[in-house]
Amino acid sequence: NHTEPIDKLDEHFEAWFKDLAKNLAPGADLEQPKLALDADAAAMAAWNKDHANNFWGLLGEGRALLSAGKWEAAKAPLTRAIELYPGYAQAGGPYLLLAAAHRELKETPQERAMLEKQVALDADAIEPRLRLIEIARAAGDWSAVRKYAEQIIAVNPLLPAAHRAL
Repeated sequence: NHTEPIDKLDEHFEAWFKDLAKNLAPGADLEQPKLALDADAAAMAAWNKDHANNFWGLLGEGRALLSAGKWEAAKAPLTRAIELYPGYAQAGGPYLLLAAAHRELKETPQERAMLEKQVALDADAIEPRLRLIEIARAAGDWSAVRKYAEQIIAVNPLLPAAHRAL
């Protein structure tokens, strides 16, 4: 009485889901690179020349550059990965990697911006929120300290660090 028939509902859900998947990362090539998992930055960069819009390749190059301590160089591929797939917020994703580069370069406002984007996409991310508390505390931004501490407690009320921050 209050909904459409299940066949129609299933049909509309399938169409909605396919549209969602199609628009997930429309300009990105999501094929996994055919490279060794421990490929260095030079190998990743060479592969990316022929696959300029490959999200995984850019992510791998950024990760390899960070591993080599090339913080500034890592920013370009990671920024491009974010442009291609802005909704990717898994652990080890471009927001967290770019935040790490900014942290090493002492670019705290940019680090904070990347961490804020990560936590906006990942409700369960505790580590980025802990770092945001550190940054907010250093800046005297007590409302942000409270906000992130409360978010952590909502995910895991047993973490002492969030209670100490409050």
